Order: sequence, then C-alpha cells, then structure tokens
Amino acid sequence: MFWVRLLPLVLVTGVAVACAKIANSKAEDQPLSSLAGSEWGLEGQDAPFVQFGSDGDMNGNGGCNNFGGSYKLNGQRLIIGPIMSTKKACMGDIMKQEAAFFRALQNAHRIEATHLKLVIFDEHDTELLSLIRRDWD
Repeated sequence: MFWVRLLPLVLVTGVAVACAKIANSKAEDQPLSSLAGSEWGLEGQDAPFVQFGSDGDMNGNGGCNNFGGSYKLNGQRLIIGPIMSTKKACMGDIMKQEAAFFRALQNAHRIEATHLKLVIFDEHDTELLSLIRRDWD
C-alpha cells in the first residue's frame, strides 16, 4: 500500500526534474539580447575579463591593469568606446596578452552570444575573442 501512494509522487518528481533540465539547457543556448549586467573572460584564474554595466559603461582587468570605457549594443552590432586603463607594468607575456585583449575589444564590430559564451568579431567577420560567462550561476 505504501508503494502505491509513493509511485505517483516519484513519477511527478521525475517529470519535473526532466523538464527543468530541458528548460535550463534551452536557456543556455538561446541568443543573448543584452550584455547589461554580465561578466565575460578568458579561461583561467586571473585571466582578462570584461564586465558590461546596464548604463553603457564597461570595466574589467586585462591581466595586469584595470580598465574602463563605454559600449553600445544594437542587435549583434557592438561598439566599444575608447578604453582607459591603469598603467602598471607586469612581467613576462602578461603585457602582450593584455594589449591583444584591449585591441580585440577596441576592434569589436559584431557579437554572437548565448548565456554562456560571447564571441566577438571584427568588421571583416574575423573572430577576435571567445569569452566564457563568469557570472553565470
């Protein structure tokens, strides 16, 4: 008798869990219509990252220096204003990596974005950066 009462609960729970997984996977693959409030970076600890504010401002860290600037997103068209950064010097290839990161942001022309991945292209449709979402729960 116990199993007869428990079986409908188990079935309903199983269906609910399956639906939640399908809903979450679809949300992760859906195109992103806004960058506001999101944070993206290269893979790795202390890797360069960028945060997009809801007010058109952006900031982040290039690996050595903090930076800031403005951005405008219209559909898939991304325009990033001049980037201003601190002027610390770092050892090794960090400065080269940072300069390349800043250059890629400055040359942004178009994006393809889902909730987990942001790909930035230049005006010739050449991929400049492939970033992963850092603030996704």
